[in-house]
Amino acid sequence: MLDVGQHLCGVLTRPGKPARRDSEYLRNGTQNLFAALEVHSGAVSGMTAATRNQFDFITFLDQLEAEIPAGQQVIAILDNLSTHKTQAVEAWLEAHPRWRFVFTPKHASWLNQVELFFSILARRLLKHGAFTSPHDLAVQMLTFVEHYNLTAMPFAWTYTGKVLAR
Repeated sequence: MLDVGQHLCGVLTRPGKPARRDSEYLRNGTQNLFAALEVHSGAVSGMTAATRNQFDFITFLDQLEAEIPAGQQVIAILDNLSTHKTQAVEAWLEAHPRWRFVFTPKHASWLNQVELFFSILARRLLKHGAFTSPHDLAVQMLTFVEHYNLTAMPFAWTYTGKVLAR
């Protein structure tokens, strides 16, 4: 879950000095970003929600279903979040036979490429962002997704499968 914080006292930086922020902040709420990465193009689809439950997830699946051209099989790689495995989600999958879920092993969400996008979002927007409300955060995240997609490219995996030396 992404935490919305507005810093009250920022410290101005000087040339050659890193930017600093005061540790005091006003917590304005939280917002969730559901995101799907199309691995062949690198493009991201996103949806924000105040909660992260099975109904929000199904709403996001409906959004993706409408965006992805008909006739294409969809293999969704997911982490083991409990909301991905509810009866309502299972019913949605039965009603949408072109979809298949593949779950990453527990404690291995780094295998899911959308986590690379979340890292980029965190570094480029969230780390130094100022958000006045959950709505403001949601708008800024979706704007970031749109801007990101202008130059999106597939991620290049560099791991060869060899055991890493210790």
